[in-house]
Amino acid sequence: MTPKQVNDIFNKLPSKRRKVLVGFLAGHSREKIMIDADIPSDAALTGHLKELYKNFRIDTAWNDADDRRSGARKLPLLISLFARYMPELISDRIPEVLDAVEQEEAIAKPSQELVESKAGSGEILMSFATSILEQIGFNQKFQVNRTSQYTGYRLKKPGERAKSYLLVLTQYKEGLCISISRDILNPYVLELKFYDDVWVRNEYDYDEADCQEFNHLYWVIPSKEDIFLGISQDYKDIFSGESTGSFYLDPKGIDTDDVIHKHLQGFKLKRSEAPGFDWHFDHGDLIARLDQSDCCISMNNIDRLFPHTRKAYINSREILEEFIHYFGEIFMDNY
Repeated sequence: MTPKQVNDIFNKLPSKRRKVLVGFLAGHSREKIMIDADIPSDAALTGHLKELYKNFRIDTAWNDADDRRSGARKLPLLISLFARYMPELISDRIPEVLDAVEQEEAIAKPSQELVESKAGSGEILMSFATSILEQIGFNQKFQVNRTSQYTGYRLKKPGERAKSYLLVLTQYKEGLCISISRDILNPYVLELKFYDDVWVRNEYDYDEADCQEFNHLYWVIPSKEDIFLGISQDYKDIFSGESTGSFYLDPKGIDTDDVIHKHLQGFKLKRSEAPGFDWHFDHGDLIARLDQSDCCISMNNIDRLFPHTRKAYINSREILEEFIHYFGEIFMDNY
């Protein structure tokens, strides 16, 4: 969904349903939400949640035999959607609330892949990562919380940041998932921004909903930066030899916002009628090459339990060691 679609749906919600949504995004208990929104029963509250999942296209399968459990599985997805597009509605208490839900087993039980990981490389990588963090003194500044699904680190000292996990490790059968707070991550990753032009490439009639800004986040492995620079040769003028920072990939001299929102709005246009612009905004080749290379790690995934973070999947001991040392030292220097 686009930010505009989320905002439009939110604004059109019935008053009571919107109060229910805002209550959950604020981290309130079901009991408080029922009082604030004047909901007569727990079953009625669950009914409102089901409608919200439909409204915002949270399409995880619904289990009628256990509404509360299946609903809890969807709640993190709903929160994640708003954390991305309407973060002003998200409470700092959300990680704590989701922790409580997980501990009450309302969120899905660990997948079979997680269970099997106890005998796989994920366990080895988890042990390796935590041992590196201990060696650099991480546990002196950060409180460790281990659950059946993850190991989370939050600041020991009091303060606003102490409420949220800044680093989360989750082991899988074949690797390790590492989630890092965006506040820490942003200055050290590469953000590539571009516009989706599927409506142009396929000569469809213009539809503003098809013209969206996309971004991809990567951590370029410092020891393999030369490989990244080789892959991105066609964009050397844009990157200027940098492997961190935020960059627009669309051609210079074309005001894409102006094209989309002014020149095309209100009438239909096909490639053959394009008024003298270079319409080739397709950067799929670069993205595919980066995704398939071993010079960088995608940080584009949102952790559904901790939507303020972005996560990476690592299955190499060598890369994990470089990653943990790199960001571990950043954490230690910042705190």
